[in-house]
Amino acid sequence: MKKKDLQKADLIFACTNDALLNATICRDKAPFQWMNDVSDKSRSDFWNVVLTEYENFQIGIASRDGNPQETLQFKQYLEEKFR
Repeated sequence: MKKKDLQKADLIFACTNDALLNATICRDKAPFQWMNDVSDKSRSDFWNVVLTEYENFQIGIASRDGNPQETLQFKQYLEEKFR
């Protein structure tokens, strides 16, 4: 990854399995760019949610620690409960 690869992005997702690379991506972003670093929530400007639906409702789920695996597991738990 090169710093110039980020230049035209508005949203940046640092979601590699290399925490050092994710940190480098965060360091290289411009002030106007929004960052989501999946390895360190403190460096993120926003977080993703997983959506599920039940009858006439749509439910967005996010974990407090930004762990996508836990979020997915909880979504699956809710879907099993409400079937």
